[in-house]
Amino acid sequence: MEQHIFYNQNIDALLNSLPDAVFIGDTKGIKRLNDQALHMMGLISEKDIPDSIVAFVKAFNFRYLETNEKVIPGEGPFSEALRGQRVVTELRHTNHETGLPIFSRCAAAPILENDQVTGIIIILTDITERVIAGNKLQETLHALSYSTQEQEAVLDSIPDGVYMGNQSGIYKVNRPALEMLGCNTARDVQGQVEVIFSKLNARYADTKNPIPVSEDPFSRALRGERVVQEIIITHLKTGKDVYVRCAAAPVYLESKIIGAIAVNSDITDKVLAEQKLQKTLQELRKVNEELEAFTYAVSHDLKSPLGRISGLASLLLISNESQISDKDRYLLQLIVQSSEKLTELVSHLLNLGKIGQTELTYTKIDLTALCKQVLENITPTKRSVKFSIAPNMYVWGDKTLMHSVMQNLLTNAAKYSSKNPDAEVQVGTHEDDGFTLCYVRDNGVGFDMSEADKLFMPFKRLYTGTNFEGTGVGLSTVKRIIERHEGKIWAESKPGEGATFYFSLPNKVSKSGRHNHPLKLPEENPGTKIKKLSPQGLS
Repeated sequence: MEQHIFYNQNIDALLNSLPDAVFIGDTKGIKRLNDQALHMMGLISEKDIPDSIVAFVKAFNFRYLETNEKVIPGEGPFSEALRGQRVVTELRHTNHETGLPIFSRCAAAPILENDQVTGIIIILTDITERVIAGNKLQETLHALSYSTQEQEAVLDSIPDGVYMGNQSGIYKVNRPALEMLGCNTARDVQGQVEVIFSKLNARYADTKNPIPVSEDPFSRALRGERVVQEIIITHLKTGKDVYVRCAAAPVYLESKIIGAIAVNSDITDKVLAEQKLQKTLQELRKVNEELEAFTYAVSHDLKSPLGRISGLASLLLISNESQISDKDRYLLQLIVQSSEKLTELVSHLLNLGKIGQTELTYTKIDLTALCKQVLENITPTKRSVKFSIAPNMYVWGDKTLMHSVMQNLLTNAAKYSSKNPDAEVQVGTHEDDGFTLCYVRDNGVGFDMSEADKLFMPFKRLYTGTNFEGTGVGLSTVKRIIERHEGKIWAESKPGEGATFYFSLPNKVSKSGRHNHPLKLPEENPGTKIKKLSPQGLS
């Protein structure tokens, strides 16, 4: 009896010294378990253990770890051990005290006496921490995988070619980079940078010379340089040249270069467009040179004979005034007038052709003083017209060309209002949204707005005949000058009610780059009322 007690005590001590949970039972249920088993199951004493193996399996909701399927009583590892099988599997059960899942490695084996199964022994090794760590690792790997996929998606969404690498070579490229180079996969690009650039026949865009080994932008970035350079590469599939703007920079980690990144932009279309533009400009220069030669010929070969014809006809009129008939006198006067008119037309055409070639010299112009200067040269027959010039008018532009603008507009206004006994011409300005809006208004014959589109076309005159003489080039010249100043010009009129010509000039010069400060106009004279205008087309 004492030996049996000692034996049982030794068995208990042995079981409790084990780190794993140990259960010993038979067909009737669990008969013995150690302290680790009580702790793992969340029990206080052996009395809390269910009576049978079936009840034991149900009470703790045993499931297979791999499939999460329930352990079916009578078919699980415990029942198989009772049938003489050795079973090793991984299980999950619920801790009775905390309600938390416990993961374990289960080893169940039969207890044999004389080859007969008299019981079973179950050893559960707690692997909860390992499983949780494994799950976290899987989550991390999944997150990393998703992050990598996300990064790949971001890189591929960039329209430019992106390259990443280090001293060992390029290890990452995006899809646009492969397409730009003519490669199928990233493997075609991975490797030593020098080898890749040699395969691509890399050249400098400006000189077309080959890029020396180790002088390509990526290699220079690996040496710590920041490089922005235009190069030419050969597309590996098509064999065509691709113009690339390459921006490469080193990648630092704690002040140490660990690699480089390059972003390549395909500028082929831009370069080809610029080349086409340069070719067009060269052709245009050639045409302009031919036009200048023609203009020179017209100026010297046509104006001089016209001057001689006019001079000779005038000389005949003066020297033979008493000897020539009225008919001959009329014919000679007609020759003089026609020659002078043709000379004037040639001069206007020459001026019109020179406008596009003239470099603008911008200055602040006193438009009031300029108008008064123009009026001094108005012919006496037109001085009977009353001119009202607003004071303190200023614009920004080329003074010589603006003199031509006002000369044409004031002369036209006086000419077409000269038949009105109360003829009047008004000149004023108004500042409107960054523009100086100028107008020349008369109370002359006016015109129908349906013909307004002809006003600024060369040789298109609304009034023909002898009533209002002209060459039909003046307003074309005005329009070209205003447009050279980045302005706009238009007109409004009604037949018999006069006409108003408007032109707008910006208060600063934006395209030429010579001037970029706004023109400050003086405040309007309180006695001068200027109607605020919102003509269509002014922006």
